[in-house]
Amino acid sequence: MAVTEVLWHLQKQESACSSDSCSYHCALCDYSSKAKLSLVQHLRSLRHQQNEGLRKLQLHQQGLPPEEDNLADVFFVKDCPSAETARVGLQVSGSWTFCSITVPV
Repeated sequence: MAVTEVLWHLQKQESACSSDSCSYHCALCDYSSKAKLSLVQHLRSLRHQQNEGLRKLQLHQQGLPPEEDNLADVFFVKDCPSAETARVGLQVSGSWTFCSITVPV
């Protein structure tokens, strides 16, 4: 897959995100990142190249045409969930200790 095609596809999907922070995903490799550049670097990785080659081979063996243009099945953008502060209790040696932590919603 050409990197420019993937970048254009991701840019279109970014415009549909409601927040400024998105996460980028490669379904083929079960890879995700909060940075678009990291996903582009992943495209050039040996792992991705091998998985893409395997996918093309499987399509060929099934007699199906290669799905070069179907980027939406492989790459997508998700809104990152906002973080909320939660109060968590932990019992240590019979007494309770409370602290606030930030957790994804």
